Parts: sequence; C-alpha cells; structure tokens
Amino acid sequence: MTMTRLFQAGMLLCVLPLAASMTHGAEAFAAAARPQPTPEQVATIKAWYLQIARQLESKKQYPAAALPRREQGTVVILFRLDRQAQLVSSRILRTSDSATLDNAGLALVRQAQPFPPPPPLANLQFDVPIRYRVDRPLLPRCTLVNRLLGPCTSQ
Repeated sequence: MTMTRLFQAGMLLCVLPLAASMTHGAEAFAAAARPQPTPEQVATIKAWYLQIARQLESKKQYPAAALPRREQGTVVILFRLDRQAQLVSSRILRTSDSATLDNAGLALVRQAQPFPPPPPLANLQFDVPIRYRVDRPLLPRCTLVNRLLGPCTSQ
C-alpha cells in the first residue's frame, strides 16, 4: 500500500468516530432545546397515556379464528398519532408468533379510534404490548359422564 493510501485510511478511521459524536451531539442539543414539561404536564401526559391504554383494552377481543388452535401470545404494536389524535401509522414491533393475533393487534389500533386529543409536549409514538390469551377452558366441565366420554376440566 502506498503512503497516501495508508494516510487516507488512517484519516477515515479518525473521522468516523468524530462524525458519530457529532451526530450524538446534535441529538443532545435538540433534546436540550425542547421545553421540559412541568410536573403538572407530566401528570396530564401520564393520564392521557393511561386513557389510550384503557381504550385499547376495552376494545380488545380475542380473535375467533385463533380459538380452534387456542393461540395465545403478546404482540407489540408500534403506532404514531398526529396532533389531532388520528392514527398516522402502525406496525408490528414484536410478533406474537401468530399471524392471527398479530393482525388482530393491528386491527385493534385502527378500530380503537378516535383517541382523546393529546396534551402539549406528549410523545405521539407508542409501543403497546397487546396480550391475547384464552381465559376460559374450552373443554366441558368434568362430570361422571364426561369423564367416561373423553377429556374434560375440573375447573
């Protein structure tokens, strides 16, 4: 390798960490420039987040298509709202390993609208875990006859 090539490679190695620190510095500057919420605003923002979580939970239904296979799991949905609390985008951040449950989670975020309007300074991007589970057994209750006929549950 020529001396010029070695010099260029060495300069590149020196510049890359500098560029990375400059990017981090710009992010830190932007974060410092944003107004910091007061304790009252923080409480209002937390209450708003809780409202959204309750709204999603109240609209959640176990998908009928998953029932025969008794599919269970937690899908994490990442979604973003605009300042009018309208859904801008949504996607699966972490799968439940069931396409049926994943699609139900995406549909839930769409169907739960309209969301309450956001308070000032609220972050409008959420990652929400949505847990789907079979709450009640699908097997018949155990009686003397059911025990003779096949599987049952003692609950």
